[in-house]
Amino acid sequence: MLYIHMLKDLNLKSADIESMQIIRELKRSVLLPIEEKEIEKLTELFFASEADREAVNTAIALVLPAIEEIQQIASKENPIYEPINMKRAVNIIKESWPALIKNIEYIEKISEEKRQLLAEFSQTLNLIPQLKTEQEKEEYNRKLNAVFENVLRSKEFRFNFQDIINEMHKENVSGLSKSMAEGYFFHIRLEEEIRKDRFEVIRKRVPPAELEQVEKIARMIDKIEKGVLAAHCYNLRMVELAVHLYAMVKMALRG
Repeated sequence: MLYIHMLKDLNLKSADIESMQIIRELKRSVLLPIEEKEIEKLTELFFASEADREAVNTAIALVLPAIEEIQQIASKENPIYEPINMKRAVNIIKESWPALIKNIEYIEKISEEKRQLLAEFSQTLNLIPQLKTEQEKEEYNRKLNAVFENVLRSKEFRFNFQDIINEMHKENVSGLSKSMAEGYFFHIRLEEEIRKDRFEVIRKRVPPAELEQVEKIARMIDKIEKGVLAAHCYNLRMVELAVHLYAMVKMALRG
């Protein structure tokens, strides 16, 4: 999409702008009445894959073990480590956990309701040219609103992302994962700071057992990051799905 890059960017104005190009593309390949199978084909890439589910579920499963490993290291009170960074890491991982759980629930809900959602949408879409009375139009609006409410988790035309994975989680976990590769958990000595030594140099003084334990945690955080990124990407695709459905409605209204 050209103008919607973040979950918060979706609204009626941005959807109107994004839908113009989509409508031009749809007009070249879609005619009303449209079959449910055709809508399914047009939207199949927006829905969750098994890889998405696996990544998110793996991340959820690793949150508590990762926290336990970090706290176990912190309890040593070994001066080789940087306690405040380990505390920050725990907080970042903790804040992603409920959002990941909510996200997999959202993914599974949409997956389970996908066929019914697309069937109801296609039926309503095909009825648009036949609508005459205000009562018929109100019923049409009610059914369409129900579809968008399921996709966007909101009664308004915006994406409700506050309790699921959003840009905050993505930035924090990705930043943590990157920092782990740069020796985030280890204390940097003053002379190393002055020389601006890279971690490749600093790690030579770290005992192998300590390195191994931290690298194990880094691998866990890497998998948590993959789950967060998969969830965030899915959420963006749901926004894109809503824009595509909105474009189809606008096309049908124009006749």
